[in-house]
Amino acid sequence: MQQVTHKRLYNWHSVGALILSTLLIILCLTGIPIIFKKELNQYVLRGNTGELNTTITLDQFATQAEATFDFSKGEYHLVMGDQYTPHLIWLEEGSEHVAKTLVEGKFEELIALDALDALSHMHYNFFIPDPYGEYFVGLIGLLSLGMMFLGILLHVKWKKENKKFRKTKSFRLWASDLHKLTGFWLLPFHLVVTYTGATLGLGGLLLIMSAISSFEGDQDAAVEAVLGKEPVLAETACKPLPISQMIDKANQHWADKYGDSQIETIEVHYPGDCNAEIGIASKIPGYLLLTNFVGYSLVDGSLKKEIDWASSAPGNKWYATVGPLHFGHFAGVLGKWIYVISSLLLIVLIFSGLLLWVDKKQEKPLDNKLDYLFSHPLLKGSFAVSLTTIAVSFNLLIMSKLYPEGFHLLSGQWVYLSLLALGTLLFYALPQLARLCCYFFVVQIIALLALDLVFGIGLSYLNGVNASLVVFAGCFLYFGKKLKQKESTASEQRLQQFNKAG
Repeated sequence: MQQVTHKRLYNWHSVGALILSTLLIILCLTGIPIIFKKELNQYVLRGNTGELNTTITLDQFATQAEATFDFSKGEYHLVMGDQYTPHLIWLEEGSEHVAKTLVEGKFEELIALDALDALSHMHYNFFIPDPYGEYFVGLIGLLSLGMMFLGILLHVKWKKENKKFRKTKSFRLWASDLHKLTGFWLLPFHLVVTYTGATLGLGGLLLIMSAISSFEGDQDAAVEAVLGKEPVLAETACKPLPISQMIDKANQHWADKYGDSQIETIEVHYPGDCNAEIGIASKIPGYLLLTNFVGYSLVDGSLKKEIDWASSAPGNKWYATVGPLHFGHFAGVLGKWIYVISSLLLIVLIFSGLLLWVDKKQEKPLDNKLDYLFSHPLLKGSFAVSLTTIAVSFNLLIMSKLYPEGFHLLSGQWVYLSLLALGTLLFYALPQLARLCCYFFVVQIIALLALDLVFGIGLSYLNGVNASLVVFAGCFLYFGKKLKQKESTASEQRLQQFNKAG
């Protein structure tokens, strides 16, 4: 590669990193809780909902729900209980969806159920109104793919560089090796997550393009071609069939095709109406796809809709793999750990690249390079955003365990954004708080582990959430130690300058 071309690619790579660095850090930190979404929901619910009925059958739950609530003009959704998720029900009350479950034989509202709403919206669309926020996140994914492609072109000697880590040499060699190693060994993860994230974010544009090309611009027709038509209220009363009969029918349907299935969710539309339908989503073991789906008439049991991703066209199969691959929900605890650690190392990749760029641009580089985190505006901002996102998340988790009503108030969109803005300004103005915050995060993690031990008696304590908290604690202790060394070095340098002046 010619030197001019190499320099041009390097400049493009650097500019892209400067533009995307803080946004990618936010996406990494807010994406980690979504990986353990099911586990976090159960984690948050422990201790503030009483005895959850995790052993009741879905049919029993539906029967009691229908006897308790009037569903004649709406729809409701049931979720199968497993070791993490209790049985839930979504009801239309006014203009909001409210989640309820059986607690000691009575339906009670789950105040803390939407624990991940603020983080999820931050990850999906940065709180930018739909669909533009999702498009923005999708664009970040596309630009990140371009950044990775440029990085591969820049490091043509990757066969020699993929094992080299010169930690005892100069800072530039240390940071450069760290940047190359995290970029090389995490390249498969980066490619999968950024590509699937871009696809999910730009899915609306893909739908519009499909509608224009195949359905004369009719987006509803494009959706119906893949997902089928939604039921319409007939406003005529009919007696519904038992839900248990529909569950058995769905299980038999997939057993005939694939030998086995596992129901994950059930949604009932307009029960008691002559157009009432029940939709049953089932996971087919051995397939890395979205859940398959069948819809039946709740009046005569006829098949209204079938979505079989496993035997669909290649394009549909591609669409059905994007979500599971991006969020890692297909994986067990070990697989989710890999996603979490890879996300943390991606943050290391970003900061190591920024440190290299700043050190190269400085006329008088600092002796202790960690000082850039507290002096350079770009690194100060990225560092402040990172610490604030972590601090707000941990505090919301603790509040959800101890004071769910207060958590419900503080987890709203504007309150969440206000907390992020206030925390970022504080850390930016007083970056010396970073070391104390690292140790404070460790204290918070210990408190969270202790609270879950108290509230989780008889439930799974050694789960992915607690394991991830331990990983985070180790990271904070390590980083706090490094920052302490930085302060000690800075004090020694000031003492030497004072002695010279004397």
